Amino acid sequence: MPEITVRVQDKIAQAEGSPLLVCGNSDYTVRFLTDGEWEAFPVRTARFAYVSGSTLLYQDVLLDGDVCAVPVLRDTYEVSVGLYAGDIRTTTPARIPCARCVTDGMLPHPAPAPDVYEQLLTYFEAMQQDSAPPPAAAAFCAAGFLSGTVGSAESEEA
Repeated sequence: MPEITVRVQDKIAQAEGSPLLVCGNSDYTVRFLTDGEWEAFPVRTARFAYVSGSTLLYQDVLLDGDVCAVPVLRDTYEVSVGLYAGDIRTTTPARIPCARCVTDGMLPHPAPAPDVYEQLLTYFEAMQQDSAPPPAAAAFCAAGFLSGTVGSAESEEA
């Protein structure tokens, strides 16, 4: 799985090395190396913004620790990625060049990936089924965004 590293220092995000993301693939991840300023924000979201044709698009992806999956990108030559969290902490966008793939522009594309709230619901459903919640969901609960135990009568009353 190709991993792109983005370093965040003093709110400035920069991709390390010379990454090139090939559109149409679902196996890329981004690892964010953040300075101490971000320690107070265990729940972080990456925003991927890009132009496809003449339309500006973006997708938000919840981080799992310091890593997140890159959404499948289509018909673009560059993606900008940054972080945001809390009320509110943001970074500049790190620019990552993209290469169009053989299937770009050929077929209608499926709907974009689920939004952050749908991702959270998926995490909480997993928590109901497993004894060990995914790290991002645990951080979300530890940060005080939820009280009680997911699935219990207490959380349903809150």
